[in-house]
Amino acid sequence: MGMFLTPPPEPAAIVIYDDGGGNVDDYKAAVMRYASADRPVKVVGSCRSACTLVLAYTNVCVYPRAVFMWHMAYSAIYRDVLYPEVTEEMINWMPWSIQTRLRNSITKEYNPRATMTGRQLISYGVKECK
Repeated sequence: MGMFLTPPPEPAAIVIYDDGGGNVDDYKAAVMRYASADRPVKVVGSCRSACTLVLAYTNVCVYPRAVFMWHMAYSAIYRDVLYPEVTEEMINWMPWSIQTRLRNSITKEYNPRATMTGRQLISYGVKECK
């Protein structure tokens, strides 16, 4: 399946092929769980929304063709109810170099300014998968 919240059994690496995100607290908890076990995470494909919190994890690598996409956090029940404070918290979890890029780029919907390829992230200091 290749999603961050449904990893294979330990000690296998977690490989993300297509993860559309979800509840921010669930993804933060997963980052902390994987960090305590030092499980490697590889992002091969698409990582959107709350999935992007994987970039807060030190044992993550990205492939150049991977794609990361951000949008503003919103209510799971009412999409028009935005949570700028949650969006800001997510940005604060990102590596400093990426925070600067995202700070004024994230909008209600995905957009090109809040989309980064693995190649771009590698140029920002994220480890490249070998």
